[in-house]
Formats: sequence, C-alpha cells, structure tokens
Amino acid sequence: EQWYAGTAQPAAPRTGSIAAVGYNVCEDCLVLYEGYTESPQGISYNKMYLGQSGSVQVNAATYVEMGGQLRGTITNARLDEWTYTQGTDAKKADGGCYTIGAASFDAGW
Repeated sequence: EQWYAGTAQPAAPRTGSIAAVGYNVCEDCLVLYEGYTESPQGISYNKMYLGQSGSVQVNAATYVEMGGQLRGTITNARLDEWTYTQGTDAKKADGGCYTIGAASFDAGW
C-alpha cells in the first residue's frame, strides 16, 4: 500500500524505506494478512503483519482508478505481527514475523 499526506503522489521511479511506524502513519506500507477474506459484510483476517524495515523500489505507478498500475520490488523486508483496531495500532507482544529477502509486485490500482 502507498499512502501520502495531501493530494500529491510521488512520481515513479523512486526508492522508499519501509519504516517502523504504525499502519495509520506509514507511507510505503508493506502489509501481509493471514486468512484474509472479503464478503458483503466486510473484510476479515486471522493475523496482520506490518513491514518494519527494508526498502521498496517503485518502477511504475499510474494513479488512476481504472487501469492504473503499481509495479516494483521489495528487498530486505521484515514484517512483525500487528494489532490494528479502533484503539490500537501497535506491534503484537510475542507475535510472529516474516522476512522477505527479495520480491516483486505487479498490481492494478
């Protein structure tokens, strides 16, 4: 996910850092869900992991709702199990983690 304050989106190509901050304030967010499902009632998941370190290279980013694209790579990433609710945005005590040496992504907008 990419979220930026204001209305301006950074141009690609660009390199960003996956930082140890909360989900509500991350810009280059790396998020992994276990047991993710969508239904008419909403989304649900068993566990959420949020990136705490690493880098992201965005090679293409077209910010349009229909036909947009987001492509790039992630390197040396660590994701920690995360608690994200109405009142909590924090690393889960005694939670699990994932490490990703290198991966690529190619997604629609």
